[in-house]
Amino acid sequence: MSVDVKLKNVKVLLAINDEGEVIGKVTLDLAHKPYAEIVNLMVHPSYCGQGIGKRLVEVCIRIARIGDSTYNIL
Repeated sequence: MSVDVKLKNVKVLLAINDEGEVIGKVTLDLAHKPYAEIVNLMVHPSYCGQGIGKRLVEVCIRIARIGDSTYNIL
């Protein structure tokens, strides 16, 4: 069985610790211009309160603005 999924206009960002483990994740949906939507945001409980979620959101905002200032960050 083969599944082919095209994720046009969707960005998945991962926060990874020094051991290579995923400690945070966010999905950014850019498919419905002029809106950019953070679909989900997760941070491993052991890493909460360290600014990882904030940093992931900041990167999402920067990505939404790069090359196209017509996205509205909601």
